[in-house]
Amino acid sequence: RKLLNDGTLPRAVVGKLPHDLFGGRLLKNRFVVTDRCLRQNLPPRLPLLLALSMNQRHVSSKEVVYYCYDHPESVFLVLWGAFANVAQPDRLGGCSELPPCVGRLFRVSEQFGPSKGTKHLLYPYQLFCGGSYFGEAELLLHPRPRRS
Repeated sequence: RKLLNDGTLPRAVVGKLPHDLFGGRLLKNRFVVTDRCLRQNLPPRLPLLLALSMNQRHVSSKEVVYYCYDHPESVFLVLWGAFANVAQPDRLGGCSELPPCVGRLFRVSEQFGPSKGTKHLLYPYQLFCGGSYFGEAELLLHPRPRRS
């Protein structure tokens, strides 16, 4: 970070680096730029500073990376592959999965009482493919206060 801010790196080098970040996929992500004109006029340090703040993560098929009721703390940039919002369909459109703490309570209560053995199937209703992002709505539009 210091190298980018103190002018140590030549401007020509700083200008070429963003195109190599994550195989060029970071510059193509809609979170960084929305159109070609912006991409061509983007300050070269912006994607570099973003990349320094990121953690790359590879996920497995059907792995849950974010629950509907999680505390918002991340924006997920999809570089390749696809992610889906999933819910249980109902007459009103669909219900998101219960928060993990509530789900645990139901599992504990089923151990001590009769269980109907119903399995809730979740279905995708929104896809996020390479070049898109998700998690920003919870982070930016509905921030929850932190409690100590």
